[in-house]
Amino acid sequence: MLNLILYILIVFSSKSNEIPNEKFVVFPNFEIDSNYNDDFYRIILNIKEDDLFESLDVTINDIDQNKLAELSDFELSDIQLPFTINKKNELVLIQYKTVFTDTIDNSKNFGYGYRYFSNQNRIQRIGKTLILVDFKIQNEIKEELNDYIHTLEKSGIKCDLRRTQRAEEFDAKKVQQTMAIVQEYHKDNPDLENIIIIGRVPFAMSGHYTPDGHRTESYGAWPTDLFYAINSKTLWQDSSIDTTPPPDAFPWHHNIKADGKFDPGYLPNDVEINIGRIDMYNLPAFEESEAQLIKRYFQKNKNFRTGTITPENNAILDDGWGNIYREKFSTEAIINYNAIFGENNYQKMKSRTIMDKESYLFFWGGASGGTNSIFDIVYTDEISNQNFNAVFNTVFGSRAVEWSVEDNIMRAIIASEPMALTARWGVRPFFYNFPMGVGKTIGYCHTFSANNTYLLSHGTPVFHRTIHQTLIGDPTLKMYYPAQINFKSITKLNDEITFEWDKQDNAVGYNIYFKDDNLKHYELLNEEWIRENTFISDKKFKGKISFLLKKVEKIQNNQGSYFEESIGSEWIVEN
Repeated sequence: MLNLILYILIVFSSKSNEIPNEKFVVFPNFEIDSNYNDDFYRIILNIKEDDLFESLDVTINDIDQNKLAELSDFELSDIQLPFTINKKNELVLIQYKTVFTDTIDNSKNFGYGYRYFSNQNRIQRIGKTLILVDFKIQNEIKEELNDYIHTLEKSGIKCDLRRTQRAEEFDAKKVQQTMAIVQEYHKDNPDLENIIIIGRVPFAMSGHYTPDGHRTESYGAWPTDLFYAINSKTLWQDSSIDTTPPPDAFPWHHNIKADGKFDPGYLPNDVEINIGRIDMYNLPAFEESEAQLIKRYFQKNKNFRTGTITPENNAILDDGWGNIYREKFSTEAIINYNAIFGENNYQKMKSRTIMDKESYLFFWGGASGGTNSIFDIVYTDEISNQNFNAVFNTVFGSRAVEWSVEDNIMRAIIASEPMALTARWGVRPFFYNFPMGVGKTIGYCHTFSANNTYLLSHGTPVFHRTIHQTLIGDPTLKMYYPAQINFKSITKLNDEITFEWDKQDNAVGYNIYFKDDNLKHYELLNEEWIRENTFISDKKFKGKISFLLKKVEKIQNNQGSYFEESIGSEWIVEN
């Protein structure tokens, strides 16, 4: 642990050379040629000479992280590196590692870039989802909560709701009671993929370290929802940490034996379940109550999924740190943005005065900060009174990681209007959300990043797999939803039902789902994608029937292609 503290102090005191952060994320252009009658794609890397970099390594991994190829120590002259990927591998991770020499101390430095090659030919389904809601807030949001769950179901997510205790402060007993609910549900539902926390559901605390370098203030245990996402209470011990904290450390971070706060600062096992928290407790900067803010969040969530609100721009990067630290903080954003949108297809500018006017899908803001602010970038008291226009948000600054305290900036972001839906403290460790560009959820990215060891490398490897990582917001969200379409008519004649809708130019197919008195969740009615704008079914239904119509689009972007469904448009029939 002493080494960790020393590392943090060194990082914050160490200056960097003047190499721009963008240079740490180099993406050689690549071309994909599939015009062969065999089982392989030809991929050609086109590498241009750069005076700064000395060599390049390329590592290719399939979705299961089994290495397919490794190309090392290529000189950066005008060369082409051809290689092949089996078409059966629908998702392949390509890592670029550049090598250069620091002009200050002649040490070797490394920059990294990542990109998925996506060749998916099926829709990525979201698995079983458990919603944990604290009983007090549930009583205040029942109608809106039911509508939110229905929105998730129309997005193809099978949800189950469980009530749990409320804990406005850390409560070890209630944490264990909540974990028992999760484990009981997981036992009966081994395919559990997501947990959505709503309200002030009890949070665990663990560890004995400080992620933001402020040892005198925040050294000790940290709140963590990852406790619920690892399906084993026995891995979380409370028997070895018994160290007197620094005199100025906030009491709530203290961690001693048998106090209900766990020992591990690093994950004791892989995170198994995607988890996110919708928590509006203790945000006095907002005029609205906790319940009102949650209700507003549900409506924003629905608006984004249905396309009622659509950001105008890809992404924005507001880097208040500059180029002075060796960690190269903003490379986290550059890695993600370049992978999803292509190199430099994002805005790099001051955001504070424009975020109430311009809108972005992704936002990254980093600078010195406090629990309720990132200096000269985003402040709780400002966004509580004006619009903040970004959907998926990452912030990095001192003390902002303290998500459970009053007016915390991450929870304030998702409480704001009109479109913010997730927030995460980044950089330590890096948050990789580029998998969203191939159809993955933000929760998948959170788990992917939390579990990362050294598959994806970055400037602060000492923070790999630390327990403080928390996703604020709905983990089942994707970055893109095709526009909804509506049924034109549903008619029944004898034993057949005929469905009709207007044909869409950008649709590659359609799906119809149904739920009747025999079913708890929606099921697919057609066996294959419907290619026309009509469908006839002779299936027998029981009682009241709810039909959903969904459009299927092929999404093509900087990382390849995948298929995505729109949220379903509903038509209810009394049988």
